[in-house]
Amino acid sequence: NGAMSVVPNNNDVLFGRGKIALNHPGNDQFRNIVESWKEDYTKAKLKEKKEIAIEIIKVIESMDPPGRFLIEDANERSGDCSVSWVPANREKAIEKVCHRLREKKKGAKQSKAIDEWKKSANDEGIDEPTIKTDDISGGNNELAHI
Repeated sequence: NGAMSVVPNNNDVLFGRGKIALNHPGNDQFRNIVESWKEDYTKAKLKEKKEIAIEIIKVIESMDPPGRFLIEDANERSGDCSVSWVPANREKAIEKVCHRLREKKKGAKQSKAIDEWKKSANDEGIDEPTIKTDDISGGNNELAHI
């Protein structure tokens, strides 16, 4: 795609699945920031929803060092399994922020189970979460999105 690969800093938001994005400090900050805006987003009109997403992006970008929204560069995956990251364009960042804002908050029981799983997975070196909501709350066998 021609974009230059970058090394993520602790304020960057990594778009992707798996342990790298899940455990990245910038993603933890991002989830907390998004959570604080969810109620406003839910009540907002369509145009205001995009403005809220842009505001969240500005918060990330104003950090020291500035946070960026990075996506995995599939074309640059090296043979040693390391991941290359490239900056996402503004529209992609807005789309991803809006997606996160629309996600339903996990129930307390489910969140606790996910936190416990993350801790045990990290301790055991497991890469991908495989938690089904029915394992936690008797749900309809949907995969939990973390």
